[in-house]
Amino acid sequence: MLRLFALAVLASLCLSVQPSPAAASERPPLARGVNLSHWLTHWGRQPIRPVDMELIRSAGFDHVRVPFNPEYLGWRFADSDPEAPMPEIEKLDDAVRWGTRAGLTVLIDVHPSDEAHHAFEFDASARAALLDLWRFLARRYADVPPDALVFELLNEPHFYERGPEEWNAFQGEMVAAVRELAPERELILTGPFGSSIEGLEEVQPISDDKVRYAFHFYEPYLLTHLGAVWEPFASGAYMMLENLPYPADSEAVNEIRILPGARRRDALSAIRRYATESWDAGKIEARIREAAAWAQEHGVEIVCTEFGLIRHAPHSTGSRYRYLRDLRKAFETHGIGWTVFDFADIFGIAYGVGDVEQVADGGVLMNDPITGRRELDPVAMEALGMN
Repeated sequence: MLRLFALAVLASLCLSVQPSPAAASERPPLARGVNLSHWLTHWGRQPIRPVDMELIRSAGFDHVRVPFNPEYLGWRFADSDPEAPMPEIEKLDDAVRWGTRAGLTVLIDVHPSDEAHHAFEFDASARAALLDLWRFLARRYADVPPDALVFELLNEPHFYERGPEEWNAFQGEMVAAVRELAPERELILTGPFGSSIEGLEEVQPISDDKVRYAFHFYEPYLLTHLGAVWEPFASGAYMMLENLPYPADSEAVNEIRILPGARRRDALSAIRRYATESWDAGKIEARIREAAAWAQEHGVEIVCTEFGLIRHAPHSTGSRYRYLRDLRKAFETHGIGWTVFDFADIFGIAYGVGDVEQVADGGVLMNDPITGRRELDPVAMEALGMN
């Protein structure tokens, strides 16, 4: 039924129409969106096509977040060209064009490597290159209406060592660089410490009515990253347990199983900590309330541009969907827009159909991205309150 509904809606869309220019005061809602991860990062393993944008819009989402690694598009922070820093910029152009034609607001997000993150924290020349990159993007997309394209300046900045004060100063420089050429463009700013709520609370809000502030939410990590095969998770308890429940009531926690070969002491410690923290809808709402309180104190608007839970992890049945539901309801309670992570990869809410393969980290790839197709997971969509 969901697919039939989607096709019916798509038939009524006129995708050749460009987005209409917005008034200077009009702002994109950014209420419900989805991350198109692993497309312009991770060497393009989840290619997106116009039909995917149409599917997302037909389901009721109002925006897509497009994480892009500038290095994947040819940019080099060590020796970038201020005039043409990304030789393969056309891939990002496609993302903006296809999304806006489908009626979605497109949020483009600099999503760099760990090496680049380290450079931005410690290397003045790398910061200067990033400023040039944002000037370039502001100039390139100057004709895209303000309600159709949003800039998120840096995904999950680190600054664990240099600290919030230095991050706030650099973020202010990025805002100034964009505003030289795009005074009306909506911007997403964030805090240090990986865009956590604690990092958000360290942000110094600026005087700009076209700015929102973002945070990410993956708590508790044992639940959301259970079974993750990359570090720092792979060497921890994340690969030692199965049947992890959500909510974490005492009876359900007793059903957690320790996998053969696990370091039993570490596994038991993780189970005890998870049981003690008692994650449920109330606990999640309390954490989101902390972010909402910061926003209210400063009179600003916040959005959660990443949240999710690995879909192939060995959780108790239904845990993933209950977690997504409770988090979405917490956002709604506090009037916070959200962008689920992600569309079609490890945390995805859509599946490849047809000739697909599952890779070691749990990602499901379409072997033929030209003829393959994707369908939305109806239970995940229900958990997110979508059609």
